[in-house]
Amino acid sequence: MYIKAERLVVRNFKASDIDDVYQIYKNEETCKYLLHYAWDETNKEVNFNNLLIKSDLDKDRAVNLAVSFNDKVIGVFHAWHTGMKQTIEVGFSFSKDFSGKGYATETLLVMLEYIFNNYEVHRIQAVCDDRNIASKKLCLKVGMRKEAHFIKDYWNKGEWTSSYVFGILKEEQRAYEKNDTVIRKNPFFLSSPLGPYSHLTEVSSNKRLLVTSGQVGCDVLGNIPVGLNEQVENCLNNIQQILVNEGINPSNVLKVNIYATEKINWDYFNSKWNLIFSKNNPSMTFVYVPALAMPELKIEIELWCIK
Repeated sequence: MYIKAERLVVRNFKASDIDDVYQIYKNEETCKYLLHYAWDETNKEVNFNNLLIKSDLDKDRAVNLAVSFNDKVIGVFHAWHTGMKQTIEVGFSFSKDFSGKGYATETLLVMLEYIFNNYEVHRIQAVCDDRNIASKKLCLKVGMRKEAHFIKDYWNKGEWTSSYVFGILKEEQRAYEKNDTVIRKNPFFLSSPLGPYSHLTEVSSNKRLLVTSGQVGCDVLGNIPVGLNEQVENCLNNIQQILVNEGINPSNVLKVNIYATEKINWDYFNSKWNLIFSKNNPSMTFVYVPALAMPELKIEIELWCIK
């Protein structure tokens, strides 16, 4: 298997990759939330050979792949058939030395596309320890939904651990790929986005521009709740209604400006945000401000869209 991404190659392992892979898995922090402990010199050869056993997703029902940058292995990608019809589960690990450059995002995006396009697959899922914040953010960033949160469901390394389950369907991936009017870019010379946004958004054809006024946290009757989370929900509901009424797909939202007077609960915000935007992350500016137009208001969001 050989898949070329923008900067990376995802391929079958070679015997010469052992030292690069060992550098990834000897790191205690990297293995903290994995199902195995960190490798050491006494077991690295056995562990590496176990990776080589699974090399064909059809024949072996599972595959382990090297993620290579300039012919150096910086990550490991796994995919395997689950017990459910047309369902693949994926997993991944990356070198701490190459974090913050978008390589994990690039890998997962290209592999989701490759699996859906080359295998009879209906759904792809990923499961991670709920303490693994980096994996959680990565799954959400590439458009996977958080479908479940199991509490102390898995016994691992001497303790009960809790798990997140993320999923994406084939038709959802295709819907994302169809939009060739708006192109999202995260250049390699910038750090990976810190949240659900893209550094650059390019419009590749002539379209009508629609700009909203700042939408605030009141409901349709003008009621303004006290809590920030409730205002966030109202604000995003208002935005969703605008998009639906104007016939605008979330993938055609170019830029979002967000203003808040209190510290945002990002886990809550992102859970609501992803219900609308999924992986269609627009460019974004976020600013904390001392006050908005009315003292009761705590958040305001404006959109730039095309039709």
